[in-house]
Amino acid sequence: LSMASVSFRFQDSAVESDFVQDMKALNALSHEQLEKITAIVLGFLSSADSSELIDGTQRFIEDHGVNPSALKSTLRALLLFFKGCARKQLTFAAVNDDLVQFGLAADKSAVA
Repeated sequence: LSMASVSFRFQDSAVESDFVQDMKALNALSHEQLEKITAIVLGFLSSADSSELIDGTQRFIEDHGVNPSALKSTLRALLLFFKGCARKQLTFAAVNDDLVQFGLAADKSAVA
């Protein structure tokens, strides 16, 4: 199934293949890492305080030994995804469906 034929709820337009790859990369994170990175992104989106995003990301890199450049594209993808979800006021189930369509394992989509 190609991503072009998949319909996502978080945005109306087509989803870029790089974006899909960045979202699939979430599978490489442990449940704990995924919970923390999601909390950082959602905390930033709810406060719009850039220092929260920067500080949280720096702590995450230090705590988990993650490559900063790899994390940057994942953060960007999560920010765009959750912004789109909020803009469309998606339910938890709809957000979960989109995450699974991106290829995120079902057990991890529930964590995010």
